[in-house]
Amino acid sequence: MLERPRMARRVVTALAGAATIALGGAAVAADAWAWFAEPFSVEVATVHPEAGAMEGTIVVDAHAVRTEWRFAGMVQITVARPEGDTVRLRMAVPGAGTQEVVLSGPDAYEHLVHGYVAAVTAPEDPRHPCTRTPETHRCTFEGDETIDGRDLERWRIDADARDGSVHGQWFWFDRSAGLVIAALDDTGAELTFSDHQRGPVDPGAFELP
Repeated sequence: MLERPRMARRVVTALAGAATIALGGAAVAADAWAWFAEPFSVEVATVHPEAGAMEGTIVVDAHAVRTEWRFAGMVQITVARPEGDTVRLRMAVPGAGTQEVVLSGPDAYEHLVHGYVAAVTAPEDPRHPCTRTPETHRCTFEGDETIDGRDLERWRIDADARDGSVHGQWFWFDRSAGLVIAALDDTGAELTFSDHQRGPVDPGAFELP
């Protein structure tokens, strides 16, 4: 279990509807989707004090993002596609059919750029929010830790939220593998990442069942 250094535990947001790491951001730019030029998929597991245990899969390519959450015997799937400076979300919600939402500005930026990129890239990667938008996201290296026999780097992100507050979160980066393994923040959920796959993904993943 990860422990937040020197203060009470904090963990990363896991919302069944949009399922991202919640970071603040500026208005989305038309070229933001180019950050996903390298397709990838990753398995994620979380335990949230309100939502309980959930497992999921994130699949990203240059044209769409799919999140699938499995919880309480149900499956919820969200597919997001860019449309200029907005993002269209289509969700298959258990018991409620298919719903559609259009995000623009900071919402699109948070849900579909910062969260996914921070989960799978090194802090100094040009796509990482701390490198890409240092005016709103700041990374601090806090030290080395060994967790489950794995040598990891502990980093903190301070992100400026739209309401003027500062959102802090921690993530554990495996330098040898070039992957983020786990994260914690102040929202009450803990995320662990596994089975990272880089390279082409199945286009069929972005079709709702």
